[in-house]
Amino acid sequence: MKLEVDYPGKLIVLEGGDCTGKGKQIKMLLSRTRQHHGPGRMIVTEEPWRNLKSPNGLWIDRILNADNLGIPKEVNPGDGKLLAEQFQTLYICDRFTHWAKVILPALRAGKIVICDRERMSTYAYGYAFGLKIEEMAAWHELLPPPDLVIWITIPAKEAIRRKRKRLGLTEHFEDPETMKQIGSAYRKVFYSRAIPNVVRVSGLGTPEEVSTRIWKHAGPLIMTERGI
Repeated sequence: MKLEVDYPGKLIVLEGGDCTGKGKQIKMLLSRTRQHHGPGRMIVTEEPWRNLKSPNGLWIDRILNADNLGIPKEVNPGDGKLLAEQFQTLYICDRFTHWAKVILPALRAGKIVICDRERMSTYAYGYAFGLKIEEMAAWHELLPPPDLVIWITIPAKEAIRRKRKRLGLTEHFEDPETMKQIGSAYRKVFYSRAIPNVVRVSGLGTPEEVSTRIWKHAGPLIMTERGI
């Protein structure tokens, strides 16, 4: 049985693989939202939640960004490899903490929460490395779904081209073949309908063009929440 709740706030998640432009679009969505609600009604957050209140979020950060942080690479406990199930378990623990500490209090207070990634990424990355979507969905039965998930997509060749322009930035899962694999996994998750309220938006074109596509879906929800 899935948990359904009705809070006055709204949760909007932007999803997508590497180099889809999520960060830029979150800033643009925040700017457009502030035009209707003012600066005090929005919260922008992300997953993993890199916060001292979530040791698992910090652990994930150390695993993914060891090179950028200048620290030794960390792996999951076990046999010394980055195992899919154990790794996604860190994300689940971090997500429940994130919801308890940030998202649910904000929704109860009537705020609009804009989040950079949430469970769709877990499903996609987990599926790409051998986990079952229905099993990962079961892990989330005690969390309500976001009000809107905007999945930004670009072709694999464009993602690789953008990635190669990001000089000096490396992360686990960023080699071209893995990027293609994860892109395919996102499509599998989308068509499985395991997550409600997901819309697909092309990330091609200028940032303004992509922002207009996103606002087509997010705008009505934001305006309705305001009560206009």
